[in-house]
Amino acid sequence: MELGVFTRVSITYTREDPSVVTVEVTEEAPLTARYEVRYDDKDGAAGDVDAELGNLFGRGLALGGRYRLGPDIEDERVSLQLPALFGGDLVASAFRTSEDTPADPSDPGVGTNNSLERGLQVQQKMRLPRAVDLLFGYRFRRITETSPFFLEPITVSVAALEGSLLRDTRDFVLDARRGSFLSVNLEYSPEAIGSELRFVKSFGQAFFYKPLGPSWLWGHAYRLGLAWPFAGQQLIPDERFMAGGANSVRGYPTDSLGPRDIFGEPTGGDATVVINQELRYRHPSGLGAALFWDAGNVFESVSAIGFDLKHSLGLGLRWSSPVGPLRFDPTKEVEFCIPS
Repeated sequence: MELGVFTRVSITYTREDPSVVTVEVTEEAPLTARYEVRYDDKDGAAGDVDAELGNLFGRGLALGGRYRLGPDIEDERVSLQLPALFGGDLVASAFRTSEDTPADPSDPGVGTNNSLERGLQVQQKMRLPRAVDLLFGYRFRRITETSPFFLEPITVSVAALEGSLLRDTRDFVLDARRGSFLSVNLEYSPEAIGSELRFVKSFGQAFFYKPLGPSWLWGHAYRLGLAWPFAGQQLIPDERFMAGGANSVRGYPTDSLGPRDIFGEPTGGDATVVINQELRYRHPSGLGAALFWDAGNVFESVSAIGFDLKHSLGLGLRWSSPVGPLRFDPTKEVEFCIPS
């Protein structure tokens, strides 16, 4: 079962002496696929497709791929997973992401900026006591930026050593009814491993799901991100924290919160805080509703963290459909004044 190759293992034995022990296994499907389709009024329609070939050559190897397409972004990823190596799974992956953004949002005729990112990641996973997973590894990214304002493309390389602790007790990842998800991630980026930027970055998450009877559920989540660049450097936009959107602070466009550049576009920051509270109701038919409050923001630096949070309230609809959970979350931005 630790190999991830089988969905079921059954062991039976006879009471005679010597006993006959019979082990029966049910293998995972050789091909699994997942998809997601979403829409918001800022980024338009977008979709993801994931596929994985499992137990290649009968050795437990898994080859996976993901393709994401949106109006201004294209993302391709491929991964190879080796099971039960050094007490856990070893995953190697490579990716390529291309994203276009307006060079000057106020003047479409200026042209577009393009960010091309290529990289690789090697990560080892180990299972610790009390259902805790330890992940550690190395990642490398090379980002090339082109713009009508640049005489030539700008390229920067970022590498980091990563470590994460995770504990996931949710009963169903896509639509949890009970349990929790806890994680903390730490990255260290020194020059010695091929990085042109030097920094330390940490990101923690805590999601909780508490049933309040057969039909009601209280879900709440908390996220905190902190980064400290070294030697007076500044993080590039791809390494900064972003917030806002359907999976963060609803009611605000995706990644729209926090500091902005001279064109009024969000730049991200070295710190972020996000809080989510949601009361859900589910009818036996699978239809349901949710009352939620989100709060959060992105800050220029760790020292700038304060109570200047953006808030939103909403009443959403839920449906546990045959193709997966669906949600519709209209929101209303609200202002809270904290007296000085």
